[in-house]
Amino acid sequence: MSDSLAKLSTELEYLIDKTWNLYVTVTDFQAQSQPRVDQVLNEIIGLLKDVDQMKDQFQDVHIPGQLLNYVDDLKNPQMFTRDCLQRTLERNEEINGKNETLAK
Repeated sequence: MSDSLAKLSTELEYLIDKTWNLYVTVTDFQAQSQPRVDQVLNEIIGLLKDVDQMKDQFQDVHIPGQLLNYVDDLKNPQMFTRDCLQRTLERNEEINGKNETLAK
């Protein structure tokens, strides 16, 4: 699976690069740029097809909905675990405080 993840990562990097190239070309569009736009669009379509063909290799991968919400909120997904642990510790302290109060 690690080989598949590495290949997917590479394909996504290429896709991001090609999308950026398309953005730069279209932002400063001139009529003579049309063949380049067509070429980059075809490359993007090819990369999307490659990524789509790899989807069966990742059927058993489950991404928590909270992580997707985290990304949607423009937060760094690498900080997700840290923040989850922090919330868990805070909740644990809260519950321990309630338990101590009830034990008295």
